Amino acid sequence: MSSTMKSVVVRVREHSEQQDRPINAKRPSTKPNKSLFTVTNGQSIRSQLSDARFVLRWMVHTTLRDPSPTSFARRYVLSPHRKNDRFVVSFGFPALSETPRVLDDAPNVRSSAGTWKYDGSRTARPHHRVLNVASYNYLGFVDLNPEDRETLQYALRSLSMADDGKGCNQRLEDAVKQELRNFLGMPGCELTASGYAINLLAFPAMAASSVAGSSETPILLMDSESHSSMFVGAFIAHAATGARIIKFRHNSMTDLGTKLEEFRMSLGSTEKTPLGHVWVAIEGLYSMDGTVPPLPEIVALKREYGFRLYIDEAHSVLSIGSTGTGVVGYFQDQGATKNCDVRLSSSDVDILGGTLSKAFSSVGGFVLCSGDLTQYIKARSRQMAESGNSSIPTLSLIRTLQILMDPTMIRRRLTHLRAVSRFVSSTLVVKGYRISTTPGAPICAIIFDNVKRVLDFLRVGREAGLLCCGAAYPAAPRGAPRVRLSLTGAHAWEDVDEMLQLIDQVAEAVGVKGICNARRTSSRDIPSDGAACQKADDSVSSLDNLAASASNINTAIRALCLASSCAASDRSAELRQAGLEVLSKHGFGAAGPRWMYGTSSPHMQLEQLLNSAVTKCIPMRQSILKLADLSTTLLTDAAVGLLSIVSVCMEPLTPGRTKRGERHVVLLPTNARLEVQEGAAAAQRDASTYVEWYDGTSASFTETAKAKGGSDKTHLTVFIDIRGDMEQGTGK
Repeated sequence: MSSTMKSVVVRVREHSEQQDRPINAKRPSTKPNKSLFTVTNGQSIRSQLSDARFVLRWMVHTTLRDPSPTSFARRYVLSPHRKNDRFVVSFGFPALSETPRVLDDAPNVRSSAGTWKYDGSRTARPHHRVLNVASYNYLGFVDLNPEDRETLQYALRSLSMADDGKGCNQRLEDAVKQELRNFLGMPGCELTASGYAINLLAFPAMAASSVAGSSETPILLMDSESHSSMFVGAFIAHAATGARIIKFRHNSMTDLGTKLEEFRMSLGSTEKTPLGHVWVAIEGLYSMDGTVPPLPEIVALKREYGFRLYIDEAHSVLSIGSTGTGVVGYFQDQGATKNCDVRLSSSDVDILGGTLSKAFSSVGGFVLCSGDLTQYIKARSRQMAESGNSSIPTLSLIRTLQILMDPTMIRRRLTHLRAVSRFVSSTLVVKGYRISTTPGAPICAIIFDNVKRVLDFLRVGREAGLLCCGAAYPAAPRGAPRVRLSLTGAHAWEDVDEMLQLIDQVAEAVGVKGICNARRTSSRDIPSDGAACQKADDSVSSLDNLAASASNINTAIRALCLASSCAASDRSAELRQAGLEVLSKHGFGAAGPRWMYGTSSPHMQLEQLLNSAVTKCIPMRQSILKLADLSTTLLTDAAVGLLSIVSVCMEPLTPGRTKRGERHVVLLPTNARLEVQEGAAAAQRDASTYVEWYDGTSASFTETAKAKGGSDKTHLTVFIDIRGDMEQGTGK
C-alpha cells in the first residue's frame, strides 16, 4: 500500500471539495496477527481471554448442534485442512445456524425486516421497521416514482420478460448500450445477465486480445484484494490461453512497479518495450474497506510501461464523484495531487465492467471497452450467448434507461451522498471508532477487535432498528472483522442522526471500549444542496433531447418498447399478476448479497415451491437421497450458478485423506455446456482430484463410474445433464 493510502486521518474536511484522502485507521503493527480468535494487535490479555471464551462457547455450541458432533469436531476443530476452516467454525457456522434475515418489502431507507426459517415459514420473532444501511442501493433508485413504476408495470403486463432468442428486445438493448457508452465515454459495450458474469466475459476477452496482438504469454496482474469473480474470470482465461495470473499487494504502487520492471527485463530488451501483453486488473471501489485505488499513480505507470488496464466498477459507478462515472470521474473531480499530476480521462481505461444490481437497482451487468477491443468482447459475449446464457430481463433494461436518461437526478443524489458520507466518517473518527473509508464514498467500515463482537453488533443493532452487514476473514483481513455501513443518497439528515445514535447505543451494549460522546455539529446544519445540484447539466440523452422530466423520459421509453416486437404471451397472465404484486412491494430484489443481511420473502417461498416440485420428480424409493437432503436455490444467472456449482464440487480432499491414498474423481460429460467446462477450469483442485470425461450417455456414465469409482478409497462426484437422458416426447 502506498504511503498516501497508509495514512491515518483524524480530521476530515466536511465542506472542502479538495482531495479526499482515504481513512484506513489500522493501528501500526510489526507482525500480522494470526490468532484463532481474530483478536487485534494491542488488545489486552484480559480482553483476549474474554473474547476467546466467547468464541470457544460458539464453537462448542455449533459442534453439539451438528448431527454428528464427533465427526464435526474431528474435521473442523482438531484437524482443519483449509486455512479458513477456523473462520468457518468461529464465524460461518454460528452465523448460518441463525435463521435467515428476510426483507418483507423493498430495501429502501426504511425496511420491514423479519426472521424466517429455511423451510420458508415465519418464526415467532416479530417483523419490525429498521433503518437500512446494509443495501447497495447507493442512490436510492430502488424507490420508484409514480411515472417509473407505471412504466415498469406496463412492461410486466405487456412485454416479453426477457429476450426470446430472436431479438425481441434488441431495440431496448441497443438503447441501453448507447446510453452506457455516452455516460462512461467508451465506444464498445456488451451486456450480461448478472454482475458476476462481467468478469467471466472480460477476462477471457482480455487474454484473447493479448494472444492476438503479441507473441508473449498473456499476464493478468491482479490486485490481491480483487473480487472472487475476477479470479474466476482469470482462471477461465488461463485455461483457454495459458495466461499467467500474478497478484500484487493491495494498492501497493511499489510492488506493482517492481513486477512491471521484472516483466520488461524478462523480454531481454534494453529499450522501454511496451508491455502490451500485460493486463493490470483493479477495482474502482473496494467494498470491504470503502477505499479507492491510487488510479493516477497506476495510469502514470501505464504510460511508462505500456500495459493495459481493466477496472471492475461494480461498486463505484453511480456511487462516487460528482457525475457517477466511476473512479475516473472521482479523480477528475480531485484534479492533480501533490503526489501525482496525471490528468485522467476515460481513454486511460481499456476495459471497464459494471453491474446493474447495485446503484442501478435492477439485475444484470455491462462491459465497456476501447474501440480496438470491441471485437474481443463481442466474440466472448457471442460465445456465452450460444451456450445458452440467460438474457438480461426486460424490466432491468427499462429501469437502466430511466436512470441514465436523468443525469440531473444522478448529480443531485450524488451531491447529497458525498455530504452524508463525509459527515458520518468524520463523526465516527472524532468519537473514537476505528474506521476504513474514503470520504465521499458510500461504504464506511467500522473495524472491531473480534468476530464475536461483530456478530453481537449485527444482532443487537437489528433488534434496536439498525440493519447493517458484517465481514470477517477471509472476506476481510485477518484480525480486522468489520461492520459495514452502506450509505445512500436517499438517507435524509434525520436518518443520519438516528444512525449515529443507534451505532453508539449498540456499541455500548456489545462492549466496544474507548468511544467518547464528542459533540458534533448537527447534520441538519450541513446544507444538502451544493453547487453541483444547482449547476445546469450539459449532458444530453441520446434517446430524447427533451427528456426534462420523468414523464418525458418514460414517454420516450414506451415509444421504444412499442417499436420492438416483444409482446407478452397469454399463457403467462397468472405469473405476470404475481410479478406485479411482488414489484409493488419488494421492487427488483434485496440489492445486496443474500447471506449478508437477507433476501425477500417471495424469494424464499418460491425456492420452497421449487424444492417440492423437484422432490416429486425423483423416485425416492430407488434413490439414496432423502427428502431432507434436497434443497433448491434460485440463481439470477443460471450459467454463473452452474459454473460455480461445478467448481465447488471439485474441492480437493483433506491432506489426511490424500495421505491414506484416497482420491476424488469427478465425472463430466464431453458434450457439457460451456459453463460446465469453464467451471472445471476455474476449480481450485489439487493432485487428489481427477476429472474424467464420458460421452454423455447413461451407459457410458455407468461404465466409467464402475471403472473409476470401484475402490473404497475413491470419492465420486458426477454431473448429469438430464436433458440428454430424456426420451423425446415422453419426459422419462
